[in-house]
Amino acid sequence: MIITRNKFLKLVGFFALTVFVTVAAGDIVHFKNGKKIEGTVEALDDGTLLLKTSTGKITIRKSSVKNIERSALEKQEEDAVPSGNEQSSFLKNCPEKFKDLAGDFDSLQKGRENAIKKNKLKKYALYKILRLENTNKKLNVELTSLNKRIALINPERNVKNYNSLIKKSNNISARIQINHSNLTQLNKKYEKIDSDINDYFDLLNESKEKINKKHEEVSKSLTPEEEEYFQTLCSELKEFESDFVRHEYKYDKKHKSTIVVSSLLNGKVRANLIVDTGASLVCMSEKIANKLGIDTDKSLFTMTVLLADGSQGKAMPLILKSVKVGDLEVQYVRAAVLNDVGGEDGLLGMSFLENFKVSIDSKENTLILDEFSAGAN
Repeated sequence: MIITRNKFLKLVGFFALTVFVTVAAGDIVHFKNGKKIEGTVEALDDGTLLLKTSTGKITIRKSSVKNIERSALEKQEEDAVPSGNEQSSFLKNCPEKFKDLAGDFDSLQKGRENAIKKNKLKKYALYKILRLENTNKKLNVELTSLNKRIALINPERNVKNYNSLIKKSNNISARIQINHSNLTQLNKKYEKIDSDINDYFDLLNESKEKINKKHEEVSKSLTPEEEEYFQTLCSELKEFESDFVRHEYKYDKKHKSTIVVSSLLNGKVRANLIVDTGASLVCMSEKIANKLGIDTDKSLFTMTVLLADGSQGKAMPLILKSVKVGDLEVQYVRAAVLNDVGGEDGLLGMSFLENFKVSIDSKENTLILDEFSAGAN
């Protein structure tokens, strides 16, 4: 069932404050002279690269570099691709009557292996996104302050200082533009991880339906050996199902066109949030932000959002330490402060919901969040 989207606003994404560096922490630069140094490659141009280390930032000539060892995420992404060479145990000694089910279970097993590997990547990928968005915020604050200084200078009277500040401003702007493009790619990778896990969940449900249907068709004509094999498939199916932990949350039916849930933000402030799969972030009103002790100065509203009437508005991006719904808590959640959140305290968007397979039982007024737990640690 499709969740009703918020009729007042839907967030379409970052514009001004979504940049990140090219490679995550843990990059190793190998030099031609045999030496190496570890850090974070933040920018590359035709002749140099900028490396951030624990002691500061250094500029390195690319002509002295032998190669750059990729970060852990890129390596793990290669390892996360199933080989597909091994024959599943479900295909061995399979009765002819169950050949179709065995094939499905073979796909299910491979899908599970892939989902587990991808689930191990999630926390690391999110860490990269959050850390780099924080870097982005600092860059924009630095750029804003710098441009204010430039505006106060008379370029004709202080040419040297003016040109120096302009050069610095251009360098920061260039880094923002490069990093913005790279963040888009990283977000796509993160979305692909979630998509693979959801594909496994859908495949599991399809397999469950097929095995039940098959049981109805052949249960009266099974030999003892076939019955034993069939029960083995049922047992294996339960093992697959144990990968998912189901969380159910009762919502109030008084909201006719929306689903509103009570959420705990940063472990201290309650907020009624509209469940909105069309919002990319968890959003909150300025009132809730103020209760959290967040500064809502208008100069910080640097993110562009699209309103339901087609107009554009401004929002302030931030990262919440935690968002909790019922007994479910997600840490370090991307969020935004908005002027208009549609009559409630905010929106429960995809930066929280993407961690689960979301469904609705409208008869029981229940929000269902299925959490894939295998390989999460």
